[in-house]
Amino acid sequence: MAYLQNADDTKLLDRLQENGDYDRLLQEAKEYDQGDAIDLEHAFKSPIQNRGDDLLDEDDYYAVVYNNKVGGTYDIMRKVSEQEVRSMIERYGLPDNVSKDVKAVVKDMVAEQFAEMTARRMPVFEMENEEMLQVQYNKETDHLDVGTVTNAGLAVKHSFAYDHSCTLDANLQGVHEQLSEMPEYQHERTDIGDVDNDGILDEVTREEEQLVEEVEEEVYCRRGR
Repeated sequence: MAYLQNADDTKLLDRLQENGDYDRLLQEAKEYDQGDAIDLEHAFKSPIQNRGDDLLDEDDYYAVVYNNKVGGTYDIMRKVSEQEVRSMIERYGLPDNVSKDVKAVVKDMVAEQFAEMTARRMPVFEMENEEMLQVQYNKETDHLDVGTVTNAGLAVKHSFAYDHSCTLDANLQGVHEQLSEMPEYQHERTDIGDVDNDGILDEVTREEEQLVEEVEEEVYCRRGR
């Protein structure tokens, strides 16, 4: 909520600390609460974040941390619930700079959304070459892993960083689009040729060319009888 380092700002708090009047020190610290939105860059699970930090006093709503380095500094913190953090992210999205603890909350949120989705239907991509690819969210790496299912689990072939500025559905759509551009998941093409003997040059897949050859062979055998 506030970081105080200037001697003019810390004078009263210094005197209260020297006198051991921590209750009043906490009351004075509360006056710095202007009701601003949660600062996700400076939201932490613990008030102790730096070497030399000393938690002077706290109650259910506020905490004051003192550090005697660089002349003595005070961190004045407002306590919020994890649900408040989640609600803020859901309402306003995720800013570029957030603390590591907030990132952990965001990963939990995505993992929960993904688990809820897979309880209804498993996200599977059917590629142009008819290969089936399954998707999983990896909370440890914060990536969407794509691969094929084996007895040992998912054999990961590709991994895509999760974009927290987009919804889960948008992330899955983006992954599918990137996979679709990969040559390995597209139909392989043959050289242009007149495969059906109609005087028109055609471009067909190898599967289609093989089918045409089989049909021609069958016709030839019948003519030979």
